[in-house]
Order: sequence, then structure tokens, then C-alpha cells
Amino acid sequence: GVHEMIFLSTLVLMTDGVTQREKFKAVAVMCAIVYVLNIVRLVAFYPIAVEDCLANPNQPECLNGMWNYHTFVYQWGFLIVLLLMWLVWFKFIGGASSTMKASQEDKEQWRIVIRRRWEQKHVTLVGVMIAFFAIAWFWVNGNSAAMDAKNIIDFCAFSDLTTPNCYEAQNTWDNAIQGAWSFAVLGLVIGTIGFYDIERKDSQGNWPEYASTKSANAEVESTTKKEKPKGSWRNRSHVDEEE
Repeated sequence: GVHEMIFLSTLVLMTDGVTQREKFKAVAVMCAIVYVLNIVRLVAFYPIAVEDCLANPNQPECLNGMWNYHTFVYQWGFLIVLLLMWLVWFKFIGGASSTMKASQEDKEQWRIVIRRRWEQKHVTLVGVMIAFFAIAWFWVNGNSAAMDAKNIIDFCAFSDLTTPNCYEAQNTWDNAIQGAWSFAVLGLVIGTIGFYDIERKDSQGNWPEYASTKSANAEVESTTKKEKPKGSWRNRSHVDEEE
């Protein structure tokens, strides 16, 4: 359920007009629900397999029902559930009217922005993220056992086979994918800490300004002052008449 959590979290975090606190609370609750649903999905394998194998004992085909259930949930079931969860949450917060109203207000005391002050530790975190992504890629593509299992799975799917060898290959491939996702998610979390920063308003209610922003504002102000005409309006009008 890791990629389901990432998909759902992305939907919530990209919703405009909702405070950061409410978004993180929704992500925590929804990820917990997805975790529980994933456990329920795994537990449901057993009664389905038992029922089918009691009706057709000692036959590999008795696992077809469990396999069809897994395929449906993996391809469509979770997608439908995730979208329904987001729609219910979006309706709960007030829908479009609430988000439009909240987007016109500025009551947030903190925000998450792309980091503008970089230190050595932040660059190191980004480097660690890239290294973890490389490990995740190699965990699948550099694993000969996983690639052999993938070939067996493709052959089983093409031939519509449900042999023990097919299930063993599926298990090997799933373990490789799960390991790759673990490294990728861990790298994403580490990289996020390096890329993003949390800004808070000061006692006067202003967002922090950094040296580059202050220098740019000072340059604009100095340019504006230089462009202001000097002297009284009478002197300027007298000069214009002489010209």
C-alpha cells in the first residue's frame, strides 16, 4: 500500500485553499485507513482460497479465484477507494466554496516552501536521495532473480497459467518491487527534508525575508528614488517653457 499512500497524499497536498495543518491531519488519517484496508485485503485471500479449493481440491486451478480477486483489487479496487476517500474529504471540508474562500484569506502562521537557504547538510540530503533512488533501480533491474521471475510471470499471464512456479515467481517479483519501493520512499522523504523548508511568520505577522530578497527590494527602492524629479514644480515648469 505504499504507492497508494503516496498517490492519496499527493491528491490531498495539491488541494488548494486548505491549511497545511488540515492537510497533514487528513494525510495521516487516510494513510492509516489505507494500511488497514491493505491488511483486510491480505486476510481475505485465505477464505477465498479455502472455499475454492474445497470445491475443487488438489487442483492448481482452485487458486484462480484468489488470483482474480487480487488482480481486481490491485488494478481497480484501490483506485476507486482512494478517489472516494478524497471526494468524501473534499466534501467534508466544504468543497469548492470553502477552498475558494480559504484561498482569499491569509491566516496561516507557517508554510512549506522550496528551500532558499542551502547549507552543506541540505546538499548531502539531496545526494542521499539520489543514491537511494539508484539503489531502488538496481534492486529490480540489477537483480537477475527478479528479472527471471518477471519473465516467468509474463509467460504465465500470456499462457493463462496458475502453476506453483508462477506463484513463486510472483512472490519473488513482489519482494523485489517492495524492496525497491522501500528505498525509493525513504529517499523521497530524505530528499524532501533537504529540498523544502518550513517558514513561520514573525511577531509582526510578516514572512521571513532573506538577504537576496532584501537586496533586491533595496535596489528597486534606490532605482525609484533616482528616477524622482528634483526641484520644485515651478522651476521645472520654467525650464520647460524656455525649452
